[in-house]
Amino acid sequence: MLRRLSNAHLLGIAALMLLLSGVIAFAPTIRFVRGFFVGTLHPLEQFDSGETVEFVDPDPYSGYLLSMEVEERNPPLPEMEIAIATSDGGVPETSRIDRWNAMMGREYKQFLVIEPPEDGRLTIRIDTEENEDFLIYRRIDDVFEREIRAAAPLWIVAAVPLVVMVIALGLILSRMMRESDKPSLDFRGEA
Repeated sequence: MLRRLSNAHLLGIAALMLLLSGVIAFAPTIRFVRGFFVGTLHPLEQFDSGETVEFVDPDPYSGYLLSMEVEERNPPLPEMEIAIATSDGGVPETSRIDRWNAMMGREYKQFLVIEPPEDGRLTIRIDTEENEDFLIYRRIDDVFEREIRAAAPLWIVAAVPLVVMVIALGLILSRMMRESDKPSLDFRGEA
């Protein structure tokens, strides 16, 4: 069907398909970018050492990164006593990391990964010699995976008009190559 259309019609179809693809992909792309940056850059909780925090995550889909705000790049961690409990009194699964990170002009040392409990409730207390600022962030890979899963269906739908656009442009180019003695595109409509 596309083969019978003129170059002008094919170019018009290609432009419409590109526009349609952009319209379909716009909302999930905005949601992905917003969800990823909000999920990774904004702490879920901030607290000081010596403070007992009743942490509640209404959407416990990701692991948590326990971070400490630091003054310099990648300093050693101070001595600390960490007590973490789930709502039923159990201890969540944790794993140590030693990673430095900078966000929005501040330096952070990420030192503990906490697996999320099913109800998203944790009691956390960290005691240190000097007062320290602690933050809880979501794990970046968990946020990325969730946002990709949410956006992928509409991105796949948006790819269909892109394929039609590529086919239309391919037909125009193949016509140009076959008619190499006529180097210009024929944009006049054919009857």
